Amino acid sequence: SLGGPATATIAPVDDGPQTLYVQSKDRAGHASPTQEYRIYVRAGNGPLAQWSLDGNAKDTAFLGDRDGTTYGTVRYAGGAVGTGLRLEGDGQVVAPNTVRTDGSFSVTAWAKLDKAGDQSYTVVSQHGQNMCSFCLQYQADKKAWVWVLPQADSANPPGWSYVQSPAVAGEW
Repeated sequence: SLGGPATATIAPVDDGPQTLYVQSKDRAGHASPTQEYRIYVRAGNGPLAQWSLDGNAKDTAFLGDRDGTTYGTVRYAGGAVGTGLRLEGDGQVVAPNTVRTDGSFSVTAWAKLDKAGDQSYTVVSQHGQNMCSFCLQYQADKKAWVWVLPQADSANPPGWSYVQSPAVAGEW
């Protein structure tokens, strides 16, 4: 504003020590001397939830308040790193919904099929009111890992988004 304070909302692009350079211009386009402000941006808090499944179903993220519960045939065996969860038949881990799917989000999982057979498996999913909010699964009919995302949480969504990649038995 003319002759008064100005406010700008910015987001740092990185953490750690940063320098903010500030300069103003008057109506005639004359620039003020540049001022430097040293700030320190703390690192992010990491994932909202994380289940390493390295011998238990505890949430190992910074907040760590979304522990899972195992059901069915569940055991721990050699994983890609350390031990991992081995699910057979009806085995599953259930944990509270964590991901806000109304904005940008990411979900990762390491999974290995013993065989790319005729049975489909879900590796990770989150349920909505009517169906999954998202689902990462092995689809036997496609012999592929498939990321499934309905375009709306309804009994009959208007469409689906899919991403798929060939599944190779025995590979992480």
